[in-house]
Amino acid sequence: MTDGDVRKGILRGLALSDTAERIMRATPTVAKKGEAREKLLALMECTQISQVTILDAAWRVIGLDVIKELLHATQSDNWVVLMAGGEGRRLRPLTNTVPKPLIPVGNQPVLETIIKSFVESNFKKFLFLSIILTNWSDNISETVPVRVPKSDTLLNKKEWARQAH
Repeated sequence: MTDGDVRKGILRGLALSDTAERIMRATPTVAKKGEAREKLLALMECTQISQVTILDAAWRVIGLDVIKELLHATQSDNWVVLMAGGEGRRLRPLTNTVPKPLIPVGNQPVLETIIKSFVESNFKKFLFLSIILTNWSDNISETVPVRVPKSDTLLNKKEWARQAH
């Protein structure tokens, strides 16, 4: 019985004290042990469910595959190449005091948002290509922290500019 079965049962007027047989689906969506990841994802997509019960050869429950885990199960060994720099002419006056990668979007710098999305997709190798103008890095007064995901590294703009040279 799933939480979806309970919600649908309540909408049908069943009580929480009703038996599981009355609440659960009579024919749940299941998969056999060893089913290919792609096949499980296709099953979940066409049935619009986010989890599939895994059964052994004797039809006993041996596990549960969840779509979020299946989608993020493999770590990519590919490099992510980010071009994080330039003169920032089109974004002036914002880039007069802050480099483009550190311009805040919402509550964090755009570069942090981009890196986090790649980390969530299991990319772990990053190469940053950057052009930073010397006169820009010499005239920095404010601090905008950048936190690298899964790291304790915090850089302010001056440190970031120094390390990028």
